[in-house]
Amino acid sequence: MANVNMESALGRGESLKSLLLDSRVELSPDGVNASYDFSLPEDLLFFKGHFFDRPILPGVVQLNWVMECLEDFQLGEFSSLTRLKFMKPIFPNTPLTLNITSKNSSSVKFRYFNSSHNFSSGNVLLASPNA
Repeated sequence: MANVNMESALGRGESLKSLLLDSRVELSPDGVNASYDFSLPEDLLFFKGHFFDRPILPGVVQLNWVMECLEDFQLGEFSSLTRLKFMKPIFPNTPLTLNITSKNSSSVKFRYFNSSHNFSSGNVLLASPNA
């Protein structure tokens, strides 16, 4: 699998943490349960040109924000993605919650949602520390 520098691929844009309204993080020996609440302003760089007539948040940005949050937990190195689903487009001014949960050291589940919709979800598989 080719290594991708997400910063280069994304160009200039906002980190998730700069958009946060609230966050709740629980770390325990049993795993991680984290929730991040935020809203996406209309002038967010990632909406420009994607698409001109009806801007939506690109999937690669959603994945980058998950990876940004995972860096804080130091659970392991990215290996692959599974069960990746983009169910509804995310438009400007949409209130969102990103939930990240892990009950073991080899995978992390994530989900973007709000009170009305599930937008996207997937599993991040982590490399074994001995690999």
